[in-house]
Amino acid sequence: GGVRSMKTMKRSRVITASRPRSLALLGYTFLPGPSGDPSDWVLRQLQDPTQGFAWNGQAHYDSLGAATVDWVRAALCGLCGLEELEVGQATAYATPGLEQHTGPLALLVCGASPGGDAGVWGRSLCINASTAQGAMFSYVQKARSMGWAVVVAAPHD
Repeated sequence: GGVRSMKTMKRSRVITASRPRSLALLGYTFLPGPSGDPSDWVLRQLQDPTQGFAWNGQAHYDSLGAATVDWVRAALCGLCGLEELEVGQATAYATPGLEQHTGPLALLVCGASPGGDAGVWGRSLCINASTAQGAMFSYVQKARSMGWAVVVAAPHD
């Protein structure tokens, strides 16, 4: 039994402060969304938490998109309880104890970059709507609540 074909090396599960700070350097943070759902987080301006994203040029948007992806990746560990793993030269996020799991497995793979990434269906949705629409959190939480193991691939690493 279990998933044994994936040879992995565990990375640190600590969410480094530099990832969320990159959002802060751009003037933003993610706050719990109005729905109260644990997968619902909304991007808000630090100076006025009632305000969401404001256009400030393409370079700023690209930086904010990268910081958003970093925040979601960190939240896969901190919010969803997954472990960051090295798989060859790539990264994946998986349920702790994956190699011993003998039940169903949910494999979540995003679309094309730059919009999709590990844990992200669409970064523009995370930026302009919420993580309930743009991130994979609810899928991870649902699968885990049903006893499934989860692997979130990062195919663009």
